[in-house]
Amino acid sequence: DVADAALSPDGRYLAYVADKAGRRSLTVRQVATGSDVVIVPPGEARVEFPSFSPDGNYLYYTAPRPDRQSYRTLYQVPSLGGRPNEIAFDVDSRASVSPDGKQLVVARNSLAPRRGRLIVVDIGTKQERVLAEVALPSRLLGSPAWSPDGERIAAALGDTGPGLEATIALFDPRDGRR
Repeated sequence: DVADAALSPDGRYLAYVADKAGRRSLTVRQVATGSDVVIVPPGEARVEFPSFSPDGNYLYYTAPRPDRQSYRTLYQVPSLGGRPNEIAFDVDSRASVSPDGKQLVVARNSLAPRRGRLIVVDIGTKQERVLAEVALPSRLLGSPAWSPDGERIAAALGDTGPGLEATIALFDPRDGRR
């Protein structure tokens, strides 16, 4: 019944999304003891994309907001439970947190015009900035990833043209230069 999972950077905790009969929950397991703590109880919301902060103290996940069911909202919650805090709206990927734990990067796709954007969010202020934009025939695939040294953000790009090629692009997190 596990739909998705993430391991904390130190390997001590495993966050997993369980899906039982269409009701999703988010649970954190202490790996050494096998002890589980339910962070988001089973419900109708489509909980997805768990990821940890670099220090393992926080967990990020997406779920629809009750008032906007067709969009994912990114939430931050203490790893062992607590009140979820909304960080960003309209998120289409797993969050990757910068090594200093102050920023995160996510993908956001739009249909009109068709383009994908890498969005960097300041976790403290929730201010967003568009780091890079990808337009057809390319599109963002999967989730972006922040390098451990903080110097690059990697993103998979797919070409929707006749070649159907994919590549990994590296972006500078300061100015979005590819």
